[in-house]
Amino acid sequence: MRKSADPRLDRVTLALLPPEAVPPMDSFLIDALAAAQKRTRGDLHVAMASIALYATREALPQIRAIYESQPEPCQPELMAYFLRVDPDFADRVFRSHPWDMHAQPPACTVQYFERTAPLNMHPALEKYMIAYLMHSDVAVKRAAAISLGRYGASAAQAALWDTLRYFHEYWKDRRAELYSYKDSLSFEADLRNALARAKNWRVDEAGLRLIESLCISERCLAETQMDLREAKSRP
Repeated sequence: MRKSADPRLDRVTLALLPPEAVPPMDSFLIDALAAAQKRTRGDLHVAMASIALYATREALPQIRAIYESQPEPCQPELMAYFLRVDPDFADRVFRSHPWDMHAQPPACTVQYFERTAPLNMHPALEKYMIAYLMHSDVAVKRAAAISLGRYGASAAQAALWDTLRYFHEYWKDRRAELYSYKDSLSFEADLRNALARAKNWRVDEAGLRLIESLCISERCLAETQMDLREAKSRP
């Protein structure tokens, strides 16, 4: 792809271009990002996502300088680039604040779960997500569970199982009360789905039976029983 005088990228282009099909075009990508940051044209998130997918390691000094020069602390798409070419730097960013499960997390945390992981899941990010499965804010741990189910490696199962068991122990004697906490009901459903319908692993019938035994809500039971019927119908 040749450099354009009017660098712009769009979501359709990103969807059609696998990274291995794209020749080096760092100058084009950096120009597109600069234009988007000036708000003259283009979508900033698309420009950062294109860097995450296509920029080479040789562009790291420039891209890191751009990242560090911005007043906006959350640049989750650029974090996906760093995870690909400089994971130690990305890990330092994740560890630049205490992982306090009872304090309000940084504004960037959930953005890393929802916008970095689809572009590049990495063990450093996965470890960060796993820690937040036990956060006191249900919305935060829901986001972690959903992203682990969609993008996590098989090794993430252990933490998801531990979290489901903890949820069961916490609510098992207060089943009726759970229905007054809609966010916790949703968390159980998302946690169940992260295990039972994950992208990168399959839970067998025995695993589904275990999930069934740990369900508190009727929704969790019904969805697990549906998965069990589907599992039995597989050849």
